[in-house]
Amino acid sequence: MTLRVDVIVPTWNSAKRLENTLEAIKRGVRPARIILVDRDSEDGTREIAQAHGCTIISDTVSLGSARTKGIRASDTEWILFIDDDITIPSNYIESMEKYIDEGVGALWSPCVSTLEPLRSMNIADLERKLGERGYFTIKPGERGFTNSTLIRRELIMDLDISDMNTWEDWALAQKVMESGLEWRVVRVYSDHNHEDTDYFYKTSWNMAGILNLGRTGRKTIRWALSSYAQHLRMYARKSFVETVKKGDVHWFYFYLVILLGVLYAPRHLVGTQKRR
Repeated sequence: MTLRVDVIVPTWNSAKRLENTLEAIKRGVRPARIILVDRDSEDGTREIAQAHGCTIISDTVSLGSARTKGIRASDTEWILFIDDDITIPSNYIESMEKYIDEGVGALWSPCVSTLEPLRSMNIADLERKLGERGYFTIKPGERGFTNSTLIRRELIMDLDISDMNTWEDWALAQKVMESGLEWRVVRVYSDHNHEDTDYFYKTSWNMAGILNLGRTGRKTIRWALSSYAQHLRMYARKSFVETVKKGDVHWFYFYLVILLGVLYAPRHLVGTQKRR
């Protein structure tokens, strides 16, 4: 079996990394179409996409809105979300297909940082969970990720996530699981290509996503504030505990940057800054 798949790639000024992402998609998926949803890029992103034969559509509302437009522009049974900073392996689709059965609604290929020490930490944690069978399932209420994820399109066609700039993947995962099907995390690793400076940025937006779940009524405000506070305490503790445990001051700065990202997160909810 070889799946017929439309690939959906949200972009914004992605020219520096998009070439590698698209080349990997062509090798690893051989897609029916690559649907690129762009937020008015000005750096050559669209020209690169055109050179690769992508179908290009526009969205300037939110990341959730971009994903929704991609879903509705596709026409295959399965769709594949790939973020513009992800490189999938050359045997990607064949490897993913091995985990598909009638009980599966989505498969996530974990995206592992290309930076150390984060990469080793990511892989060690995942291997403990994946075990001998090579996959585990997330539970209702838990977050599923969509940076390298196969989903049955019909399950999410009517979902409105236009008011979500992050954690939109949580809403997609809940929708899939509400159908009674599984969201599996599988032993097919993809590379997450990012820079050290992304730690602050990505953390702040992820924490803003947690707060936004409370603001939009998808979770209670109490849950959102409690979860936010838990992350504050966790990273404050880690910035000291890991430094002492490993005897390396690098860990202090690593977690300090993340902690500052958590503290900055509320700014995304009250300002006009859009997610990069």
